[in-house]
Amino acid sequence: MRNRSGFSSRCVFVSCLCTVFAFVSLKPVSAQTKPNIMSWGENISSWNEQLGVLALREGCSIYPTECEPYLDNLAALANVKTYYVSMPFSVTDSVSWAKEYSTLSLSHKMIVEIGFDDFVNKIENDQVNGTLPNPAAFVSDVIAATKSGNPNLAFGVTIYEDSLTHPALLALPATLRAEIQYVHLYLHYRENGPNYASYVATAKTIFPKAKIIAGAYPYDRIDYLPCAYKGTVSCTAAQEQSLYKQALQIQLNMVKAGTIYGLEFFFGYFGDPQDWPSWTSETRICHPARLSTCYENSKTLQNISLEVLQSTLTPAVSLSHTSLYMGSEKVGVEGTPGKLAMTNSGGGPLSITGIGVSGINKTEFPLTHNCPATLAAGASCTLTIYFKPAGTGTRSGEIVIFDNAGTGSQTVTLTGTGLSSAGTAAVYLPHTSLYMGSEVVGVQGTPGKLVMTNTGTGTLSISSISVTGTNSTNFPLSQNCGTSLVAKASCTLVIYFRPSAVGTRTGSIVIKDNAGSGTQTVTLTGLGLT
Repeated sequence: MRNRSGFSSRCVFVSCLCTVFAFVSLKPVSAQTKPNIMSWGENISSWNEQLGVLALREGCSIYPTECEPYLDNLAALANVKTYYVSMPFSVTDSVSWAKEYSTLSLSHKMIVEIGFDDFVNKIENDQVNGTLPNPAAFVSDVIAATKSGNPNLAFGVTIYEDSLTHPALLALPATLRAEIQYVHLYLHYRENGPNYASYVATAKTIFPKAKIIAGAYPYDRIDYLPCAYKGTVSCTAAQEQSLYKQALQIQLNMVKAGTIYGLEFFFGYFGDPQDWPSWTSETRICHPARLSTCYENSKTLQNISLEVLQSTLTPAVSLSHTSLYMGSEKVGVEGTPGKLAMTNSGGGPLSITGIGVSGINKTEFPLTHNCPATLAAGASCTLTIYFKPAGTGTRSGEIVIFDNAGTGSQTVTLTGTGLSSAGTAAVYLPHTSLYMGSEVVGVQGTPGKLVMTNTGTGTLSISSISVTGTNSTNFPLSQNCGTSLVAKASCTLVIYFRPSAVGTRTGSIVIKDNAGSGTQTVTLTGLGLT
């Protein structure tokens, strides 16, 4: 555990905090669109940007009124919205310090939590020393003091997987454990990584109202602890790197799924791990003969951290179509729009820097969309595409989406057909011949009907509709077609049969128009009876 092994907070003195200001320079990040990644204190600024650090956690062993301004400055320099404070576990001082932090948090808005690191071990140590006869009363008093000035200030603790079943923890009343709002859940032993999800489930049972923050150790721990719980053999560097990567992947997947609140790296020093003071002040962490190896292995583990973060929490674009045919429209006429759904199927926020149409006929494909500048993981937006051809024939364009996924741009091809504004008429007749039956000479029978439809895109101009042929007068005709028929419209021809003599009678309906050859013909026959 940290206390037992000499693990100290990142900066426990004012002088340590002041040295940070010379080199920390971070770009702003958005807590609304990025996973909750935090670090114990400072890193090289470029690492903070790549890791997407949103919050800091610091250990501070000086009085709150001295520590708080420096923590505010550190967070401001890091461009983070929030920070968490680990204060000393002290029977004589913790309650009064918690009250002081509670009051300070009203004016120092970035602080969201105070609490204890290495929670269970410190309870155990003080009980063994005889200085903590009633842990439950002490913790209850600290939580009450935390809320005394600001009820919104949270109380949290660091817990390790091997302390989840510790009697000192389980002896605390369930109602008290339910008051703990954050649990920073770390893995002591590298080989316990595959079981991390089960540790989270246990922690949620013990602390039913707490937000779980996964703890990750991206530094060489080969000398500090054996590879396996209750084991005696240290990890090799290859084992440590592989097991760390596996555990971090599990933790980040849980962050992505919303099972846990965030991920915390201890220690920081990303980019300069050799500068961590505990390497030399606590020789159990790394044997002096191995220092250069510990530094190099830590750099490798830091690079693994970035690799896993980028592979797990990077955005990805899924499009409902990679090409769209917008149909055929008359020149200058805007048709029915098409829809294109874009989904961020990755694990990180998708930053959209531009959406437009390019290509020879780009202006003929107007586009609107409801996509925000940042599309959260799993979210979707819709692009609406119109087609308004400026000329006849095939028209083409391409939707181009610029973002931070994959190659940085996504494309969707667009095509459509422009039609002449005049259009072309076409005649459809359901019959090309009609038999009108048999009737007594001089008697007019039941009429037949013929529906004529303009199936073209232009207006059908009708110059004449008449009956011709040897017995044309035997087939009287009426119609409601007029002189023109717009595209897709229909009219009806009504044909009668009134034979003037016995035997077969013939004629033809002849339609003169501007479709096809200009003439449509329907043959007519009937039988005259005595």
